[in-house]
Amino acid sequence: MPFAPPQVAPEVTLLAQAAERFCLAQHRESGPELTVDMAEVRRCLDLIELKFSQMAASFAGTDEYNSHGSVSPMHWIRHNCHMGGGAAADRVTVGRQLGAIPDSTEAMASGEIGFAHLALIARTAAAIAESGTNKPFDETALLSKARQFSVGRFRNFCLHMRHVDDPQGYTKDEAGA
Repeated sequence: MPFAPPQVAPEVTLLAQAAERFCLAQHRESGPELTVDMAEVRRCLDLIELKFSQMAASFAGTDEYNSHGSVSPMHWIRHNCHMGGGAAADRVTVGRQLGAIPDSTEAMASGEIGFAHLALIARTAAAIAESGTNKPFDETALLSKARQFSVGRFRNFCLHMRHVDDPQGYTKDEAGA
């Protein structure tokens, strides 16, 4: 029997159709309406990024990338999903860290923080978990600052926290960068 390639999941087809309809529709023009609509569109995009991250982590748990000639899951995601390496790695990291950052995930889903904040929290959680310090990760302080800070300022805060929690690992990562 010949091999039949998998088809796109029905839920993905529905999402694509809804996105195409949305993009064809006119948007509202007044400033007050745009502020609420743009914030909600961004929240929806962040939710889709979250789902993509779950899928990316599941994909990274397989060796399917190898059968496509890729050297890693991130390599396959970069080329087939038209993303940069950092973005692909962030999606896999977020997906893998969801169990460690449930409050942050909920805050993102409700629109309190954005996906970029969540990715920084996930990267910090992963770095601390991989540091060998055996220090448990607590998302509380990071989530509090994510709610207050812009993404750029929050990135600096995460780097500072990582340096405080794991100075040797931080220095090693910086030397390798």
